[in-house]
Amino acid sequence: MTIELKLPAELSIYTVSEEHARWRGLLDSAQAGAARTVVVSAGAVDEVDGAGVQMLQSLANEMARRERVLRLVGVSASLASACAALGLGKLARASSAREPT
Repeated sequence: MTIELKLPAELSIYTVSEEHARWRGLLDSAQAGAARTVVVSAGAVDEVDGAGVQMLQSLANEMARRERVLRLVGVSASLASACAALGLGKLARASSAREPT
């Protein structure tokens, strides 16, 4: 089972707490519904900062801990650049996500 979600245009310190709450609910839904993968459309992100990237990495880590996968697709240039600048380029590369075994 897969859950699909779309990131907002702004993923920054000003929006991350709101997004984080939404994502925590999503994690719980994925766990309860046995969803193995959450596919996130990341093409709309045009404003991102360290807080936004940190939230995504935290979510990816939590999903891995729960033996789930967070897969970003259609990653915008802004998000890819921010991830790369923070040493998290792997997070922005959809092809790097692997299904858990």
